[in-house]
Amino acid sequence: MSDTCPNNRAINFRPVCPFDARSQLGSASCTRPSLLAAVAEPRWPSLARIHRFSAFIIAALVAVSAGCCSRSVGSRFSASQRESIENFKSKNRRTISVSGTAVTRTPPDLILLHLTISDFDTDMLAAKNRNDQKVKAILALRNQLGIQEGDLETGQISIRRVYDQDERGRQGAFRHFLVNRTMLVRQRDFKRFDEFLEKFVASATPEFEIEFQSTRLQEARAQTRLKALQLAKEKAAALANIVGARLGEALTVDEHWPVLSQGGFGGGGFGTTYDLGAQLEPDTSATTLVPGDLEVRVTIYVTFELK
Repeated sequence: MSDTCPNNRAINFRPVCPFDARSQLGSASCTRPSLLAAVAEPRWPSLARIHRFSAFIIAALVAVSAGCCSRSVGSRFSASQRESIENFKSKNRRTISVSGTAVTRTPPDLILLHLTISDFDTDMLAAKNRNDQKVKAILALRNQLGIQEGDLETGQISIRRVYDQDERGRQGAFRHFLVNRTMLVRQRDFKRFDEFLEKFVASATPEFEIEFQSTRLQEARAQTRLKALQLAKEKAAALANIVGARLGEALTVDEHWPVLSQGGFGGGGFGTTYDLGAQLEPDTSATTLVPGDLEVRVTIYVTFELK
């Protein structure tokens, strides 16, 4: 198709090629007639065809790469990348998280007597000497009470100055030196508890803190832990059944630190709490000690996959 310019020069209209930089300058130009103008110019494909062909090539490349990745994920990805892929998959899982709490009771078979011996005097050496005499008096009871070797220990000793204080809590004049020493006695015969207590009081007038323990505590904790896990699984299965699902594999299992509690006579300490528990009937009327069972409580938190 041609037309004529005012200067009688021929104007040739040619198809616009998207890859031809000259197309950006315009779709028509005035040129002198020559033999080259008579040569037929090539036909360029339309933009729609180019876009369809490009999309086909891209889709083929994606399909090939996906097939290669699926066959060799382990060799093509690093450990951190595989972990990221697994984390992505796990985020899309349906899960259920429950807790199970179990309680096991075991009778105590060991008494810990924590003794504190205190003396004070304005003369530090005098206070310490009196304190040493009381400690020796308790150590002398070892054979008389039949305490086994290693069941009576002397602990820390502290010496400090004590000052008067006014009503506002401000430090006043020096009062005396205070000497404290701790001792630990392990008593295994519960029937002789009163005898031990009376001998210690008569020899040194110490302060007492009493703790009940069991040598079977680790075994009790192991049994309690398994019971708690079983209860958690049963609870999760019951809940999953209501929503029409079933349990898959356990994804996480966490244990709550067990709490040891004891009923009856005693004092707290060493991570042990005491409450009103079941009481044991006394074997004889000769002792005033009636300890309750030791209670081991364990809580297990579990997350299951739902299928």
